[in-house]
Parts: sequence; C-alpha cells; structure tokens
Amino acid sequence: MKRALLFVAILPAMAFGQGKPQGPSPVTKAAFYGASARMERAFARNAGLPDPGLPVVTDPNSPMPRLEVVSHFARLLGIYRSRIRMAPRPFPTDLPVLSALPEKYKGDAEKLVKWGLLAPVGPILTGPSDSLTAAQAGDALGLFFFQIGNLTHKADPKWTPTINPEEGG
Repeated sequence: MKRALLFVAILPAMAFGQGKPQGPSPVTKAAFYGASARMERAFARNAGLPDPGLPVVTDPNSPMPRLEVVSHFARLLGIYRSRIRMAPRPFPTDLPVLSALPEKYKGDAEKLVKWGLLAPVGPILTGPSDSLTAAQAGDALGLFFFQIGNLTHKADPKWTPTINPEEGG
C-alpha cells in the first residue's frame, strides 16, 4: 500500500518533467580540486615528490571555470617538471583557438597543448560554457595525468624486451 501511495505521489512530477535533470550540472571547484588532489597525491607518492597541496579556493561551491583548469595544470607541470624523463614530440596546436583565449592563459595553454597535456580543441579551450561538467573535468584530469605518467616514466630494459641489447642485458 505504501509503495502504491509513493508511486502516485511521484507520478505527477515524472509526467511533467519535474523529476528529470535539466542537463549536466557544472562541477564545483571543491569537487574538481578534490579529484585532482587525490590523483596528485598518488602521483607524487609514486614519483617520490612531495604532495603539491591544494591552491587556495575562494568559493568552493561555485562552478569550476574552464580556464582556471589551464592555470592549475600549468602549476602542476612546473612541480612535476623535474621528474620528466623525455620531451615529447610537439603536439599540433590550433592557433585560432589559442588566439581566442585571454592573454593571461595563452602561454600556459599553448605549452600544455604542445606537451599533450591538454586537448587542443577540447572543452577546456573551446567549451560552450564557462564552467565544466563532471565528464569534461574528468576527461581533462585523465588526459593530463595519463600524459604526465608517460613523460615521467622511463622503461627499464630489464623488463622491456624490445629495448634490450642484442646480447641480452
């Protein structure tokens, strides 16, 4: 009986779309920096670096601006730079996209794109809105830490047969 009453109470809201989300909600600064901090701690521990710590967040419940991600990633690249084992072949950059950015972010964005740490035409640089959805923020964090992992790792010839010397190692 209680289930039937609950269904009858919910039915009008469902019928008029009041129970449906109106689209993906923007990720907050607290959520973005929290997810980033978990990945930063894991990476720093494995790379033998100190924990970079969180930047001071003025309004943690406000939506994460997409261009603030550029500044955050540039700060992390500066911290991790000492552990980078190789310079990648430069990734192509889309100059019209970069020229549309505010001057404050152009240099950092170009460097991050050339190193493959930021999608050249992704939502961080070209997004339709100023804030990010959870999927967009997750993609940006995943790409950044994936590429940082590639740049800071040098394969050991002992465990990688394709780079072993001919005589065995």
